[in-house]
Formats: sequence, structure tokens, C-alpha cells
Amino acid sequence: MEVRFGKYVFVRSLGVGGMGEVFLAREVGLGDFQRFVAVKQILPHLASDARFLQMFLNEARVAARLNHPNLVHLFELGEADGTFYQAMEYVHGRSARALHHELMRVGRPLDPLLAAHLGAQVLHGLHHAHTLLLPDGSNAAIVHRDVSADNVLVAADGQVKLLDFGVAKALADEGTRSGTIKGKWRYTAPEIFLGHPATPQSDLYGVGVMLYELLTGRPPFSGPTDAALMHAVLHDALAPVQRFRPEVPPALAQVVEQAMARSPEQRFASARQMALALDALSPGTDAQGALAGLLREHFPDLADAAAFVAQAPHRTAELSAPGKAPALARTIDESATVTERAPRPRRWGRGVALAAGLALLGVGTGALVLRPSQPATKSEVVKSEVPPSPVVPVAAVEPPSPAPPPAARPARGAARATRAAQSSGLIDLQVVPWAEVFEGGRSLGITPLDPLTVAPGSHRLVLRNSELGIERSVVVEVSAGRTSPVRINLQSLTGPKK
Repeated sequence: MEVRFGKYVFVRSLGVGGMGEVFLAREVGLGDFQRFVAVKQILPHLASDARFLQMFLNEARVAARLNHPNLVHLFELGEADGTFYQAMEYVHGRSARALHHELMRVGRPLDPLLAAHLGAQVLHGLHHAHTLLLPDGSNAAIVHRDVSADNVLVAADGQVKLLDFGVAKALADEGTRSGTIKGKWRYTAPEIFLGHPATPQSDLYGVGVMLYELLTGRPPFSGPTDAALMHAVLHDALAPVQRFRPEVPPALAQVVEQAMARSPEQRFASARQMALALDALSPGTDAQGALAGLLREHFPDLADAAAFVAQAPHRTAELSAPGKAPALARTIDESATVTERAPRPRRWGRGVALAAGLALLGVGTGALVLRPSQPATKSEVVKSEVPPSPVVPVAAVEPPSPAPPPAARPARGAARATRAAQSSGLIDLQVVPWAEVFEGGRSLGITPLDPLTVAPGSHRLVLRNSELGIERSVVVEVSAGRTSPVRINLQSLTGPKK
């Protein structure tokens, strides 16, 4: 039995986002007309929430103004069976995140010039949004606000498209209040954390973070909590791209690092200017063809679009009630998703933890909508003993407060600090490409970590890299007064888990 929704026939679920679920669907028209589209419905439990419904409609109004080959095109906003929906261009491909995960899994990071091409295509689409004119001649000034590798699609033919303007803001609109944080925190520009409104330069920062991750295989900033991540973005120095991948051309590394400048004024003047800087790195290169080749090699199911759709039989489902999305069977092949389904965020257990994190940053709660950190992906622990090395207590990972001047510190306090240092050890942990470090089930942070003071004794650490799907357990011994380096290459440990 076919699942019908208005003039559409649902084929499979493509993924669930913050506001809606997206389905691959066949649009059926007069005669033999049909085409495949992506239909996005507002989630049933949010359909009665006027605020979320307004956001859903605002997204469609923003997207309807856009028409660019590097942006996913919106066909229509409609209502069927009491449910609002958006019908948009279906991109037969994979997200940049999925492509990156697959390349990292096989130990083959994305070619730097292909990463530059991918970033340039996204920027050309953003420039269209940033400079779009309204019918009265004024600038719509649409800012995406959620640029990330999850929202960039690479089609089977190598085309690159940016999607999901769900948290986009047209500066002329009043729908989104300045100072409200929306989008993914790892890609959020520093000025947004400080309560300033998003600008086109905020989107450039997001592109810079995406390129940094594609090139180095690691996030530019990290922390065990959202508050710690905010502190790192606002205060920590950005590690140079070439420190982790020396073969990246210096000109490309410079573009990425300029895009991630802490001050918006130090970034590129426009998305077009940054795009042209990236385009200049590989003139005459068939980057689109190379991306298409990568997808054919690593995702063979994309080679034949007709076969891809045919392998997804129509699922029997019913519209349980007007205004409710069809309950498609969850046995649908998740490998066909256009965007990965993000893990559900953990709830903050206590308001005290949130307030403490914000106090650490010197940021008030009035202008922020905070989202807790994502839970780590579960995987099998493979035991691997390494030579003696120290481990860090959780307290050592917290961003340190500025130390008072030596003259202001009492002599007895200095003596106690000296004795504490002599009775502890240091760990210098370096993991390639990166890992989140756990001890006793608690996250100590994501590498690279500064050398950390630890108590003497034996410690068991778990190193987890969700992108590679690897988790390793190591036991280290800590000696007082000594610094012990630990060097682990997770990519050399790939293979069947024991």
C-alpha cells in the first residue's frame, strides 16, 4: 500500500531535524508526470506549537527568495491533511560530513584542493543569499547561521549544495532576536556567543570551521561541555592547519585561518571574496568530476539513481490523524539518508551547572539559548596497554582562571603550590587524528589537551573517535614530579575490533 500525502507518494525517511522530518517522495501530476522531491513536514509534537510553526513558515519564506545552483531549491510551501510541508529539490548524494567520515574511516583524508573547491561552492551560494535584493530594491541580507558539514550536500555528479535555512535570518525580519544562539555550537562564530547579531561574516566563520575539520580531521576548538567549548572559542588560540596536516598548501591554510579570525572585521569582506581566494588555488582542475568519482568509489549505491530508489520499497503506513506525519516503518535503510541523524542532546540535570558554566565565561543568561553537549557515540572498547604515562583528573580540564600576579600571591600559597607540583605528575597526550578522552565514564575533553597535572598512580583512559568509529582503552602509570608523553595514532589501530 502506497503512503500518499497530498500529491506526493512517500518512499523513505531521509532524516529528522530539529523542527521536521524529511521524506523522499514522488510528486505525481497530470499524465505521466512525476519527479522525486524531498518533503519536509513539521514534527507532529511541534505542529500545535505556534512558535515552531512560525519558524517553519519563516524558513520557507526565506528559502523561497533564493535561486542559486549551490543552494537547495524550494519548490513549494503547502498544507495537506492538516499538516504544513515544504517540497524541495532532492539531492541524490551524501553530506560533506558523511563523505568526510568515510574517508577518515579508510585513512584517506579529503584532498586539500577538493576541500577548497567544496568550500568555494558553498560560499558562492552564501554570497547569493547575503546580497539578495527584495522587490523594493533593499538588501534582504539573509544570513544562514547554521553552516556546517551536515548541511552541505555533495551530489552524485559532484555538485555542491547548501541546505537548511531553518535558522536563517533575514536582517529585515523581526523573527529572530539578536543575541539568541541558534545552529551548531562548534560552528558558531565568537561574536554570537557574546550576544552580537549574526552577519555574513558569521557564516564565513562557519565555512572556515568546516574546512578546518575536512583538512585536519579534528575540530578547531573543543571542550567537555558547551560552556567549555564557548570559552575555547572565545579565548584559545587557533592551532595552525599545517600543524596537523603539513601537506596543505600554505595559501589554503591562510584562507581557512583568516575566515576563523576572532574579530569579524579581520575575516574576508564577503563570501564572494573568500570564494575567489579558494577558486584561485586550483584553476582548470575538474574538481566536480573528482568529487563525483569519490562518491562513486565510496558510496557505490549512488551510482544508479533509479536503482537507489527502487531498492526502497514503498512502506505500508497510514496517516493516523489529520495533522500527523505518516508513521513510516523504522526498518528503512538509514544508509540512504541525505543528512545524518544527530544524536539527541542530553538534558542539563541541574540549573547550577549551566549557571556555573556561564559564569566561567563572563556571559549572562538573558541573551542565550543554550544546548547541552552531545553524548559520545557508543562503541566497543578494545584494550590496548601502553607504556607508563600519566592521566589527568577532570578538574584539570576546566578552563583555568587567570592567575593573580606573583606579588599578590601569599608566600604560604606559593609554597603549597610548589609542594603540590612536586607530588603530582604531568601527562602530555597526543592522539592522531583526535579523540575524546574519558576516565571513569567522565569526559576529560577532546585532544589536543595541554599537559595536565595528575595524581600519581594507575589510571585507565578511554579514547573515543566517533568519526572513525574507534574506541580504545589504555592504562597509564603516573609518577610524581615527571612528565610522561603518550603518542597514539588511532588510524594505525583500525581493523576488526577484539
